[in-house]
Amino acid sequence: MVVAVEGTKNVINAAADAGVQRVVFTSSYGAVHMDPNRSSDAVLDESCWSDYEFCEQTGNLYCCSKIMAEITAKEEAAKRGLELAVVLPSMTIGPALQQKLNLGISHIIRYVTGAKKTYRNAITAYVDVREVARAHVLVYECPDARGRYLCIGAVVHRADLVQLLGDLFPEYQITAK
Repeated sequence: MVVAVEGTKNVINAAADAGVQRVVFTSSYGAVHMDPNRSSDAVLDESCWSDYEFCEQTGNLYCCSKIMAEITAKEEAAKRGLELAVVLPSMTIGPALQQKLNLGISHIIRYVTGAKKTYRNAITAYVDVREVARAHVLVYECPDARGRYLCIGAVVHRADLVQLLGDLFPEYQITAK
């Protein structure tokens, strides 16, 4: 957590020291959707936050760090008089710049390779990496943009994802249940 908080402070302060007036901060849908007390049919929006204690108790340190980094960005930007807009992308998929598989692609590959034998009765929100980049540009270019902006392309049930993968890659033994 120290790295997330201190790193965020350093970036916001460096931006202010350099004369930057507007910061677009990348957070995560992980800072929004993890709350066991929220109804399963609740519609999530930018006012929603993940439950920090729940994330901590379940060992979801990624979500903990995203929550703390975003709160820190908001506090530091306010102290320094910076405009702040926050983009919250969901599970990001699409073309990668690096050769190594990233989390978004690894999440899907597990079903194709058979590493994942079953799937939960759950949904996942996805967004294409190119749309995430576009969201950052749009938020930056819109002078009135402030606060949080969810960046979600589609919400897909795991059964539908598995079916789609099976249709696209019939040569693989796709997870069936």
